[in-house]
Amino acid sequence: MSPLFGPVIALGWKISDPWNLDGLFPIYGKLHYKAFEKIVTGASHFRLITSYALPSPAFSGEYFKRTRIDLLLVGRWESYAKFFVEGRLGYALDRNYAQFSGND
Repeated sequence: MSPLFGPVIALGWKISDPWNLDGLFPIYGKLHYKAFEKIVTGASHFRLITSYALPSPAFSGEYFKRTRIDLLLVGRWESYAKFFVEGRLGYALDRNYAQFSGND
């Protein structure tokens, strides 16, 4: 398997007073809306492809590949002293786990 390279853009943008967009695109991104002083809502996406060489001698030369793409709605409440309670509701567009030989 050859390495896969792609552009990564770090972004932290305050669009307007209640709106904020941040993330490390295309890996993850979050659009926040500050509804109240201690309540933030928003949407996020997470996309990651990773691969690992299998360390066991029984799987010599093989590797494991994991793909994950999620879309989420997020709600966060700051209860006190920078302690946050966060809830997420989302959908997995893709979750794939596969094992390959070194020649694939």
